[in-house]
Amino acid sequence: MHLCNISTPFLLIPYPHPLPNSPGLSGSGIEYDKKILLAIKASCPSTHLPLRIADARPKLNANANAMAGKGFENVSFMGGSTVVSLVFMDIDNIHVMRGSLGRIKEGFACHSD
Repeated sequence: MHLCNISTPFLLIPYPHPLPNSPGLSGSGIEYDKKILLAIKASCPSTHLPLRIADARPKLNANANAMAGKGFENVSFMGGSTVVSLVFMDIDNIHVMRGSLGRIKEGFACHSD
């Protein structure tokens, strides 16, 4: 799933944190991650700008997960901050936020009377 706004160069590609030892977007599938992220960057109209990766978690949570064998994107491995940047959004409990968003969507859904 992705969201794209045609009027601005913005693309949102959400993904869950995979389990350790699985390919793709985790510390264990680094080469695979790099290929995916650099392909996304190459497909963007503003290729001179760094690809910005937003991690919804607080950085402290990401570091704690890294100590448990999970991780997050290594910007230096992707070519440095001029190629890819990583921003932590500091959302403490993303699961509660996801549920709230679902209820908002339900509230605004079209109903036929």
